Amino acid sequence: MYISNQTFLILGVSKSGFAVSSHVLKNGGKCYVYEEKQTEKISKNITELLELGAKIVDRIDFDSVLELTDVVVLSPGVPINHEIAVKAKRMGIRIMGELEFAISCFSPTIIGVTGTNGKTTTCNMIETVLTKAKINNQLVGNVGVPLTSKLNSLLPNEVCVCEVSSFQLETTASFCPHVSCILNIAPDHLERHYNMDNYVFLKKRIFINQKSDGYCVLNYDDQRIREFSEEVRAKTIWVSVKEKVDGFKAANGKLPLFIFLENHGVFIGGNSLAEIDVNVKILNDVLDETVKIVPDFSECEFDADKAAAIAPAIRAML
Repeated sequence: MYISNQTFLILGVSKSGFAVSSHVLKNGGKCYVYEEKQTEKISKNITELLELGAKIVDRIDFDSVLELTDVVVLSPGVPINHEIAVKAKRMGIRIMGELEFAISCFSPTIIGVTGTNGKTTTCNMIETVLTKAKINNQLVGNVGVPLTSKLNSLLPNEVCVCEVSSFQLETTASFCPHVSCILNIAPDHLERHYNMDNYVFLKKRIFINQKSDGYCVLNYDDQRIREFSEEVRAKTIWVSVKEKVDGFKAANGKLPLFIFLENHGVFIGGNSLAEIDVNVKILNDVLDETVKIVPDFSECEFDADKAAAIAPAIRAML
């Protein structure tokens, strides 16, 4: 995306909106910001953005600002049926969320994790394993760290472990993680997404742009996930604590975690959330060693619903 010759309207200036606005302004773009909430943190963010050159928009003049706008960026907390977003769509203005904005600027290796429950646990486990395996990575997304905030610091070979919520998927169009993972699906946020069908539709967006060279990790024990699995074009890897599947079956209720890399594989056999044995096996036999990691997950409760929290098979194209 060419930022310097475009005008952006950012709705919401909390973490995500602030990250996008800052990036736009620091890269030569014009930026208008709109915020309905009033908190100390938001006031501080607005002050910083004004110093960078942002302009504040209110309800009175957003019509005239839309006439000048090339791109509207919605923060996750702003629904797509917000009156400004609806007006922008009618005018043919491009609308996106922070996650979509980030990947429009840079395309890092992404492991994307979504689901109703267990997302943060999953992402923290994956981040811990990658770090102990000495694989450069960043934990981003719905964990409170916008991907946009890391654009200037990401290394070319760095993996982004990204927690992705339905609010974020609502405003994605081209998001395509190298590895996607859907942990489970249960009714949630229906006051925003209206019904279960729409909620499931949004969750499926995490894999919808993947091709055959990607990987999609699915929880076989979730019936809703099984029902739409045929729509996945990426290589599907099933995990289960109940069934023998074409992927990974639980042992005593605990699942292994596999990480497949282009040049080597990392196998993590897990007996608990508190202690995981990491057996690193380089396929070209350059390295063969065993490392033990003991992450601090003592407060995490393991159950079947969070099977994929320690059991995804993930592959990152480095």
